[in-house]
Amino acid sequence: MDCRPDAPVRGQYEAVAFADGIVTQVTSNTTVVVSGPNGTVCRYLHLAGDSIKVKRGDGVKAGQTVIGKVSSVMGGNPHGTSIHLHFDCSQVVSIGGAPRRVYIPIYTSMVAAYARALGISVSVTGGKLASGTIYERP
Repeated sequence: MDCRPDAPVRGQYEAVAFADGIVTQVTSNTTVVVSGPNGTVCRYLHLAGDSIKVKRGDGVKAGQTVIGKVSSVMGGNPHGTSIHLHFDCSQVVSIGGAPRRVYIPIYTSMVAAYARALGISVSVTGGKLASGTIYERP
């Protein structure tokens, strides 16, 4: 999923931890990988390298703004893409008796993590995000 801000301002937007986990990889430029206790692996891409606040082995909690800041870095080029966060998560599931790593839908949980980080009341029931906050657009 690519998350782009309304106003693309460099160094302004924090990548928020999606779930509790351990940082398992930090690349030399723009990527942080966090692995959860249930086997979920989440990747945060296009971060500003000098803003990355975590290192391999660090623990993170859902909603913490400890990952780094969103940037336009891609492939080592500081202007390789638009300012945005590429974020995805995967899990290993059994398909036909064989383990397969598959991407999982994360939108509702990601919105809830950002709301918690910003101190906005949020309600998720049965995997569905309740609407109606003053911050939503019609």
